[in-house]
Amino acid sequence: MSVNAMQFEQAAGLMNGILSDATGAGGTQITNLGEYVTVGTTLLQMAKDPILRALNQMFQRTVIGVRPYDEILTGMEVNNEAYGSIVRKLNWLDKTMDNDHGYPINPVLTADPADIKDGVSVDMYVQNKDAVVQTNFYGANVFSDWRTIYDDQLKSAFTSPAGMSEFWAGSAMVMNNKLKQVRENQKRVALNNLIGGRIAQAAANQNTECVIDVLAAYKAATGNATITAANWQSAAEIKDFVPWLYGFLNTLLGYMRNRSMLYHTQLSLDNVAGRGIDQNKVLGLMRQTSPRDARVYLLSEIANQIDSQVMPSTYHYDLLRFTDYERIDFWQSITDPGSLTVTPTYLNASGGLETAEEAVEEEHVIGVIFDRDAAGISVFDEGTYSTPYNARGRYYNQWYHETVRFWNDFTENSVVLVMR
Repeated sequence: MSVNAMQFEQAAGLMNGILSDATGAGGTQITNLGEYVTVGTTLLQMAKDPILRALNQMFQRTVIGVRPYDEILTGMEVNNEAYGSIVRKLNWLDKTMDNDHGYPINPVLTADPADIKDGVSVDMYVQNKDAVVQTNFYGANVFSDWRTIYDDQLKSAFTSPAGMSEFWAGSAMVMNNKLKQVRENQKRVALNNLIGGRIAQAAANQNTECVIDVLAAYKAATGNATITAANWQSAAEIKDFVPWLYGFLNTLLGYMRNRSMLYHTQLSLDNVAGRGIDQNKVLGLMRQTSPRDARVYLLSEIANQIDSQVMPSTYHYDLLRFTDYERIDFWQSITDPGSLTVTPTYLNASGGLETAEEAVEEEHVIGVIFDRDAAGISVFDEGTYSTPYNARGRYYNQWYHETVRFWNDFTENSVVLVMR
């Protein structure tokens, strides 16, 4: 992944790798299931078409084995007007308030106030400069894909033009589904770097409020001493834990909608040094995330328990209904849904980028709540292009290209929920 480098990175290897993780493509095991299940085979004892060598010739009926794919994490994609090329983001640091110089300052009133007396003017032209810090987003990743469309070499595999049209429609849908899944996993890249960055910061005692061990919070709130990441779904624990967690999420959303210095990376005052700004008057960077601007993504095993045990009776009262609330089946690998292993890059207080010295490994990530501006992807320069017809080979190619940026903004609110 390109991290704020003014260059384009080839992302095909990354896309192939995360797709392999997401789909479990490392290998398929079928053990004794053939005794009970009709298993589709790639071996058919008939002649194949001469080009793809996968379609049997002149079969009676063809079923197109593809359907549209519904991608997830749709709330993380923004248009290229927001984050499309080199973009700067202007952030204002709050400063302290001043006294009202139109009223006496001395509360005892035993002497003339310093500002309200003969021969003294109250200066209304004292300057108070904005403490603005600029953060920059640049660099991007590029990749391409293509398919070959043949002229009439596949006619022997179909009984009618309609059948071959269905085949090419299915081919186009497969490509579209593949690109949707690639887009989905690009969002996972952005989301997982945000999660890993927050965990790395907390491990270094930075922004510790941005990583919450929900089991530790539950124990502190209730006095429970028996719940663990291994037994929280047991009959003895789940009936009390899940309703508490549901209430805790709403409380956290309530905290995050208040304008404060919590839940995001504070920029050092060195960022405003040398600009004629009184650093003693600078408070820091304030952020707020209203429920409508929040993204709440919960691991499905947690979300499903909330849906079944809590939502039916209380959903209409809570803040979650105003958010982009989505269940996530897995963070990184479909074979190990709750775990995350990533070497993140994140923003440090000085305003520079820092990469974790070693991979962050978290066994039970159950959710993340973040502002819509904290993480996402932007796709631009995308297009589909057809080559001229190859007269000798009797085919043409369709190429798809896109440029994508996976972005994180650690100065925006985000909280990672874990079980330890």
